[in-house]
Amino acid sequence: MTAPRLRLLSAALCASVALTGCASWFSGDGRPQPTPLTTLSQSQNPELLWRVDVAKNSAEGVFQPAVIADRVWVSSENGEVLELDSDSGRVIQRLTLKQDLAAGIAANADHFYVITKQAKLMAHLRADGSARWTVTLSSLPTSPAQVAGDKVIVQTQDGRVSAFDSRDGRQLWVYQHNLPALTVRHSGSLQALGGEVALLGMSGGRLGVLNLASGELIWESAVTLPRGATELERIADVASPPVFDGNMVCAVAFQGRVACLDAKSGTPMWSRELSSSRGLTFDARLLYVTADDGTVHAFDRYSGTPMWKQEGLRYRGVSAPALLNGQVLVYDAEGY
Repeated sequence: MTAPRLRLLSAALCASVALTGCASWFSGDGRPQPTPLTTLSQSQNPELLWRVDVAKNSAEGVFQPAVIADRVWVSSENGEVLELDSDSGRVIQRLTLKQDLAAGIAANADHFYVITKQAKLMAHLRADGSARWTVTLSSLPTSPAQVAGDKVIVQTQDGRVSAFDSRDGRQLWVYQHNLPALTVRHSGSLQALGGEVALLGMSGGRLGVLNLASGELIWESAVTLPRGATELERIADVASPPVFDGNMVCAVAFQGRVACLDAKSGTPMWSRELSSSRGLTFDARLLYVTADDGTVHAFDRYSGTPMWKQEGLRYRGVSAPALLNGQVLVYDAEGY
């Protein structure tokens, strides 16, 4: 079984009255063809430790597992929630909520949290799945809720970040930034760091750090600046979660740059031209980022010097990179 193909953002502008050069407007989709995969002589054979099938989700939802201690929590659009043993994949608990879900799942020691298609954030007891509280959000989420200390943090499509008390759902604060006329649909650009601060990627190529106690912006800085004559050309959103390590914060913008900044002040350390809404990660030495065309880049994380580029997966709908035992892992739209 293969993963569903990812949609690519594309636009065509034709100045000629006869639409010369725009035949794909009427026939075909005009997108670049995926790079054919080459035959590999595998140097390593990864072992599948376990597998659990869950209900299929549509492209509109934003779902990812939550790992809490030795448990993995997963949810599905139809309201199914599974609690799994992280070592064996054994199903410890299977719950069916009477709600269609738009996002999930987050969890802490006592509760798990999901968001419905009616933009309701719901808290349930981990022990038996019973509902504890429900609050209505201002719009649908861009990503699953995040647990940050004693708070549940939610980023929504109207440009708001809202914080709720994880025990009773009481709203604690709201931070809102203005949205431009056009933005990139994405699966979240908020990254809570413990219970004190959260990194927030914003439209217009901005990156900020939020104080989770008050919702106030500690600092805001530009990853990139919008450029171009039209609204479409000027889209420059930080559309994936920023990453933090030590004294450094790094982020990447669609139609913009990848950049690393000083974590305390937001002062830029370096930046390079690169468009991505996919995401990035880093280790002790290198920063890895998947560009929107599917190429995977590695930069020296302290200087921004390009170290290598993998072009063999261009136009294959490549995911953000992940690290495992010294390897960089990505998957493509066909499930490889």
